[in-house]
This record gives sequence, structure tokens and C-alpha cells, in this order.
Amino acid sequence: MIPGHWRQPKIIRLLAAAGFVALSGQAARVEAQSASCVPCLVIGIDGPSLGPTGELPPGSLEGLRVVVTLSTESEESRQAVRTLQGAGAILGATVSSVYPLPDDILRVVSFVIVEPTPGADGLSVSDAPAEELSFEARTMITALRAARPGLEIVIDADAFAAAGVPLDAIAPYVDAVIGREGAWVRVPAMTDPAADDLVAVSLTPGGERVLLPIERIDWRALQEFVSRRATLVDVGGARRLTVEEIVARYQAQQRRQDAFVRTAIATGTTSLLFEVPGFVAPVTITADTTIFHGRDETDIEQRNIRVNGAAIAGGGAQSPPELPLIEPERIGTPPLVITLNEAYRYALDGEEAIDGSRCYVVRYEPRTSVRGLALGRAWINAADFTLRRLETRQGDLRGAIVSAEQVDEFGRVEVGGDAVWLPMETRMFQAYEGAGFRTPIHRTITVARYDVNSPAFEERRQAALSSDNVMLRETPDGLRYLVRHGADNSRAVESSASHSIRSVIGGLLIDPNLSAPLPFAGINYVNLNLFNKGGQLNVFFGGAYGQASWSVPAIAGTRWQVHGDGVGIAFRYSDRVFRGGREQYSENLMQRPAKLSIGVLRPLTPRLRVTFDYELNITALGRTAATASLFRLPPTVVNHGVVVAIDAQRGAWGARGWWNPARRQAWGLWGLPGAFNAATRDYQRYGATISRTLALRTAVSSRVELAWMAGHDLDRFSRYGVDSFDNTLHGYPTASIRYDHGALLRSATAWSWHGWRIDVFGDMALVRDPGWGPRPRGYPGVGAGLESAGPFRSLWSVEWGYGFQGRRQDGGRGTQAARIIVYRGF
Repeated sequence: MIPGHWRQPKIIRLLAAAGFVALSGQAARVEAQSASCVPCLVIGIDGPSLGPTGELPPGSLEGLRVVVTLSTESEESRQAVRTLQGAGAILGATVSSVYPLPDDILRVVSFVIVEPTPGADGLSVSDAPAEELSFEARTMITALRAARPGLEIVIDADAFAAAGVPLDAIAPYVDAVIGREGAWVRVPAMTDPAADDLVAVSLTPGGERVLLPIERIDWRALQEFVSRRATLVDVGGARRLTVEEIVARYQAQQRRQDAFVRTAIATGTTSLLFEVPGFVAPVTITADTTIFHGRDETDIEQRNIRVNGAAIAGGGAQSPPELPLIEPERIGTPPLVITLNEAYRYALDGEEAIDGSRCYVVRYEPRTSVRGLALGRAWINAADFTLRRLETRQGDLRGAIVSAEQVDEFGRVEVGGDAVWLPMETRMFQAYEGAGFRTPIHRTITVARYDVNSPAFEERRQAALSSDNVMLRETPDGLRYLVRHGADNSRAVESSASHSIRSVIGGLLIDPNLSAPLPFAGINYVNLNLFNKGGQLNVFFGGAYGQASWSVPAIAGTRWQVHGDGVGIAFRYSDRVFRGGREQYSENLMQRPAKLSIGVLRPLTPRLRVTFDYELNITALGRTAATASLFRLPPTVVNHGVVVAIDAQRGAWGARGWWNPARRQAWGLWGLPGAFNAATRDYQRYGATISRTLALRTAVSSRVELAWMAGHDLDRFSRYGVDSFDNTLHGYPTASIRYDHGALLRSATAWSWHGWRIDVFGDMALVRDPGWGPRPRGYPGVGAGLESAGPFRSLWSVEWGYGFQGRRQDGGRGTQAARIIVYRGF
């Protein structure tokens, strides 16, 4: 049966029974009554009845469907099958998981009737659980379609119902059903039926075809029945396949391809794009990649590993690179596969064209909320049922990756005159929940060439294992490094993945609001699986600056997560005041801030999460040499606040909305006489951010962010401000802009070329700073950066920015800020 179409032998049956109404006269009516509906009848014959077929003239059984039951593989039965085929019969056979068809019979039959697995006696139905019988039947049907894509498959509903097996899960895998309101009707068996008996049975109403079991048969009666066929009228109409039928045909096609593709070598590139605190532009890791996919295992070879274009990652045959393996939780039950218990619910989302080919769009989602399942869509070709695109989404994951989306694009690969469809590009968008920060990770694997079933597969894989390149292996626990130990050059799988990073970070910060260039140096430690409990820790200590953050992925096994962080600065910097565009030196102060926070997080959907945090902000204040004696120094500012936020992630896009009400502790008079406003003890801040990080090409990456902020009852110490750490605006000094509402646009683009990376920045702020008037003002800024590898596998970064509207100490416009950073992992 051609998928997507159906024949109507019932039309032929009606025409035969009606006597072709175009004819007239009694003779014509008598002739019509004896006309047979050959396509309507299916003759069922068991093995013993096949023997005495004799010599059947060619074409004498043309178009008659004959289904045989072969209990033994005797040569006599095989000869009878060949005789029936030579006579033009359309051959079928009964099958079960215990009695599969011999290969030579499978090649010649056009349809099969599937029966449940028999019991030990070979007669009764197996007493296995219904779920197991259903699984066996679907697995066998898929195997049959894989071996013979055009094979028509029919199921014996009565037999399965007698075994207590529901048909809902099996029916989508077949083309027709016998009994139970199916398209085929079974009638009682006959012995030696005459031609007139066969004609009468063929005209039985109520089904597309009629199955007639025959215990003993007169082959001459069959020939006469065929000779009295009605004029063939083939009426066909398109029928939309159900989503279950589409999935079943895909499974058969995929099984056929899996059997054909014994080995595959994929050669291409891998790129990883993510954000790191302290790096304005995204960090890019690239590698030349070769994937060796065999029957039993998959190995991955990585060469020329670069971080921001620089070869500083290290790693080789003896030791992994100084990069952690960060993977999402594995999908326990993949979609679109046959399982003992159906884990997914499928729905048809219409049709779309991919490269000019019509595809069914199949949406899938878990039937239950059990972990380890995914949801998404699959694009299945309507002509050959090959997979052309697969979109998978995971949420509520354990570990550092809290959500993941993956899109696989499949392409045609020619193999010895045949064609298979294999992944050509894989794009992964993952949300990394680090201790103290969240960042999107974009992974792209692009395959330039496939070598399928190459006779040199094992030789090339062994050459890769013998090289000094980095090697990984797919294991049930995820990717693991293959590391060489001992003198025999053999590699072994590292029992646990690397989860920690240690690094030394140093540099120099040049900021006009700092009295002198500020050198800094410190040690950074990151652990993504603390004590093997899934917790995370991120600590940086650099003498004058310290930061620590932590997170626990689950509280008492629930979906709630807990996290916290703290930041402290030992040096002081200026807190400048402007009024009417003029700096008020008599009101300037020195400040030293610190911050602590703790909170909980809960995923709402795979793309949405909510956060509740408590924040404690402490700012110590002091006078400058120019602060007026009448200016009353405020007490140390202690703010208690909460932050309620909703975060969303969809592919390369991220969004966040937040609200921060706060109250000051022991708030009293401060400032010049008459300037104190008691209402500012309580205040609110709120805002939203939308961002997109994208890999334009392997060597080019970019990030764009738009942030909006506003508030109520904000004053000098609660307004927003630009700085060199959290709220940067290239070229503008720390605390040079204080605003109560406005928007900031930041962009960064990076090019990697021959070990160098060039960064270009463009920023724009449109904010209202009360010190400059009641209207919002624009503050454009630009910048550039240069990164390259240094000695001892270090990474050197120089960054410069120019703020066009920044106000210098001498009152002129145009300020500059710069920083130098040196990074070395170990």
C-alpha cells in the first residue's frame, strides 16, 4: 500500500454487484451477478494446502491476494509460493515474533498479517504481559518496514484482543486492521469452495477487503473466480496519515538506515560561545573535530583548540585541556523511538518545506512529568519518512546546565549509490546557572564531510588514539576524556569529568575617578560539582577585591534551588555630585561598598524561572579634601532589600524583569542643611533587560543588550550608576553618571584571526541624571580591545573606551578608561 493513499475495492464490489448500470437488459444483469471482485478477496491458505498447486498457467491468478501460513520452511512450500507468484497472485504471509519470515519469502511477499506471539505450545497466545506483547509487535513491524519499505502490513485485531493487547499503540504502525471495525473483514472458513461461493464472499459488504480462510482448495475454482473479474475500476483518493502512522513509518525508515550505516567518520568544527563575568565580549572556544561513530562506541578527536583565537587551553594525550566538561543532563528516553511504555504524546503541527521537500511537522511532549524526557518538534519528509530536522528542549535540569535547546539539521549523504540522512549542523542553546551568575552557552557542531562504512575506519580511529590530540568518548554518564597512561600508549576513560577551574587573574584598572591606576591580582577558583553533590562555588580573592558565590541545585529533592554571593572592595573611590551640569566639589565623598545576598530559585517552565533574593548592601562613606565642613557626613549606609525576578531564555535570546524594594537601617540627617528628605529611607527600583548572543561565524561573535531601569524615592545613594564592574559604559568613569531612570544599549563584536582577537564596543545610555537637569541625556561611548596569547599559555587582554559626554576633572568633556587583564589557568 502506498503511504498516504488508499484504494477502494469496495467501489469495485459495488460495481460488480450492481451489474454496471450503464448496461441494460436481463442478460447483462445475469452476467453482472456472477462477476467477481478479485481485489476485494484475500484467500488464506495454510502450509499443507499449498502442496498440490500443480501447474498454474501464468496470469491465471492475476491480482488475487493469497496469504500463506508457513509453519515449516519446507522446499515443497517454497515451490508452491514460487508457483503462485508465477501465476500472478499477490502474495502475503502471516508472521509473529516467534515465526519470522525467511528472507527469500520476505523478498517476494507484498503484504503480511501480524499475529501476537504464540505460547509455548505454538497454538495458544503467549501469557506475557500485554505491554510486552505490544512492544514485540511494534518492534517486529518496524523491522519489517526497514527491510521492505513498500511492504503492506496488516494486523489481526481479533487475535490481539483475545490476548488482552490494546490496539491503540499498534494500529498506527500498520496499513490495515482485520476485524474490530477495521478495513478488512474476516468471514468463516470454507472447504473446497466453488467459484460461485468465492464470488459471493468477494461481494461481502462492510470492509475494504474480505479475508477467507480455506482449508482445502480447488485451484481450478480459484482460476475461474479470477477469470470472472469485474472490469477493474481503480478509485483512489489522498488520505492524510495520522501522526502515529507518520512516527511508525519514520521508525521503520530509521531502523533501515541504522542497519545500513555500520560506521561513520564526521569531520568538521566545534564552536562554543558563552559569557564570563569580567569579559565584556563573549568568550569563544573553537576546535577542529572528527567524530568516529562505530557500532559500540563513539570517540571524538579535537585539534587546534583555541580560546578567543589563542592556543591557551592546553591539553593533549596525557592530560585534558584546562576546560571543564559542561553538559546538560542526558535524555533518559529519547523521542521517536519504540519503548515498552509510551513516554511521549505526539501531535501533527501541519506541514512545512525544507529545501523544497514537503515535511510533516510532528510535535512531541512527555506524557508525564518524569525527569529525563524532552519536548520539541521533528520534521519528517512526507515522501520517504527520513528525518530532516529535529528540535529538542529540556528544562528543569540538574547540574550547571539548567535548560537546553538543540536543533539538528540533517543532510543527504551518498553511500555507494544509496543515500542516508545524517546531522550536518547541530546548534545547541543552553542556560548555564553558575554560582553568582547565569549565562547562555551556544554550541555549534558543523560537519563538512562524512565517510560512511569506510574500510579505513578502524585504522583512522587508532591513528587518532595514538596521536597527541585531545580525545573524548561517549559514555552512559556523558562525555569523558580519553587520557594516555603508562608506556604502552593506550588510553583510558577518565572515571570522572573535570568540574573545576583554577586560574590566576591580574591586571591594571585606569579610571579617572580613581586617584591612581589600580593594580589588582588574585586567584579564582570555580567548582561546578562541589563535593560531587551538584553544588557550585566561585571564589575570587585579589587583595583589594574579593568575591564569593555559591549555589545548591535542589533543596530536599524539590525543584527549589538556593544560592548566595558576596562582594567586598578594600579601596575607596569618588562619589561625585553634579548640579546644573557643574560638579559640586564641596559635596563629594569617598565610598567603599560591600554586598551580601541569599535567595532561592525555581524553574516554572523549561524557558522560565523565578528568583527571590534578600540583599544586604553596606556602603562606608568618608570625606574628601574638598568636602565642606557644613556637609553632614551620613552614617554608613545599610540597605535591606528583596529582589523578585523572572528570567526567560529562548535560544540565543535572554530576558529578565525584576523589582527591588528596599529600606535603610538607622537613616538620619545628612548633607547640607535643609537638604535631607526622610521619604528616601524606603525606595523601590525595578527594570528589565533583553539580550542576544550570537555566533555570526566561527571566528565572529557578537552580543547586544538593552536594559531599562526606573524607581521611586531614589536619592544620591540609591540611584543607578555606571562603574567598572557591574554596570559598565565604555569610556565613562566609575560613579560619573547617576540616574533615576533610563535605558542603556550595549554591543560587542569580536573577530578572531591567526591567534589574535579584536573586540569592538558601542554603547549608548539615554538616562535622566538629576544633576544635569530634568530631561534625559544621551551618553554615547565606544571602545576597542585586543586579546592574544602570552607566555606560559596566558591570555592577555587590553581594553580601552572613550565616553563622548564624560566630564573630566578640569570640567572638559570626553573621558577615557582602560584596563589590562592577564589570565592564566592551571
